[in-house]
Amino acid sequence: MIRHGESRTRVVIEAVKPEIDGGRLPIKRITGDIVVVEADIFVDGYDFLSATLLYRKESDLNWTEVPMESLVNERWRESFVVSETGYYRYTIIAWVDRFKSWRQNLTKKFEAKQDVSIDLLEGVKLIREASHYAAKRDAQTMQGWVETLSSKQKPEKMTKEVREKTNKKAEK
Repeated sequence: MIRHGESRTRVVIEAVKPEIDGGRLPIKRITGDIVVVEADIFVDGYDFLSATLLYRKESDLNWTEVPMESLVNERWRESFVVSETGYYRYTIIAWVDRFKSWRQNLTKKFEAKQDVSIDLLEGVKLIREASHYAAKRDAQTMQGWVETLSSKQKPEKMTKEVREKTNKKAEK
């Protein structure tokens, strides 16, 4: 299992499009333009990735974050609509998604009717770690998941809510 912080050295982002002078210059767009950003994003090994596109008008201080979609052959894509004419900057961040990797491996073992007791304990650990970075209400919800996974009941599936709440910035 990958430890927190190790993902930064294992993920590669390349072939970003569009780009001007290797990303040193902002792109110029007019109001209403749709900017489609793509990149090859991959990791050594078989862990699962998550990626986020961050964009902003050059004069803005705050970035807008949107999750990127995995296409085929390690290609990822997301887009944004230009709200004002001007120069825009964007960047991509990607990380080994420990929770997604755990969930996919758990699902495979569960469907193969293998013993998942150790995997459930690993899930408890991951959710507890993520809950430290979550908002108070989300942390309370996550505590409920910890209790469910810690019980001897076999969960039927991990819900979309679990995936979203555990996919926090702490993983990046």
